[in-house]
Amino acid sequence: MTGIIDQNDGAPALPNVHEHSPRMQKIVNEARAMLRESGWSSISMRRLAARLDVKAPSLYKHISGKEELLQMLLAESLYSLGQRIHAAIDDEPTASALLNAYRQAVLDDPHGYRLMSRTKFVNMASPSTLDAWIREAFIKVAGEEAKGLAMWAFAHGLVTAELVQDVSPADEESSSETSAAQTIDPEKAEAVDGIWAAGAKAFD
Repeated sequence: MTGIIDQNDGAPALPNVHEHSPRMQKIVNEARAMLRESGWSSISMRRLAARLDVKAPSLYKHISGKEELLQMLLAESLYSLGQRIHAAIDDEPTASALLNAYRQAVLDDPHGYRLMSRTKFVNMASPSTLDAWIREAFIKVAGEEAKGLAMWAFAHGLVTAELVQDVSPADEESSSETSAAQTIDPEKAEAVDGIWAAGAKAFD
């Protein structure tokens, strides 16, 4: 599913998910657009084929089914998140810059993050190459593994809570995905901002 770009300077090898044929990349890009618009539950091979203006049998010539598509979208979402946070710490290697970039990346792609959070793709005990690459940013900023993973856990937990601030149990039961446009009221937003700032100060 993913490839590796080797580096010669001793830094960790970077993952590369863009090793598809042009046709396959077009399929993945369209599926990712669907995910961003309305979540994983809205995606079917039939709907994807219609968006691509092809017959479903033609689509199956390139991709085996929804499970393979899921794995590709997970990789794309993780890669996008990793790019955002690594770019942020390249410019400013601080906890504040890292946490701000992580939070904004997730809020820009909430359905992609929910997809990652609700699968076994992100494995705490044995992380994938992409997951390890994301954690490496936290460890680099923190200066040690335990502190870096603690900061990553803080970011993951808080942004997950932020995504469900205004989602009722009924909403969760009626659909496995919630609207990408979920927002919280100004008072709640200010409180959440304060928690993020406190976390950044604690880890800096």
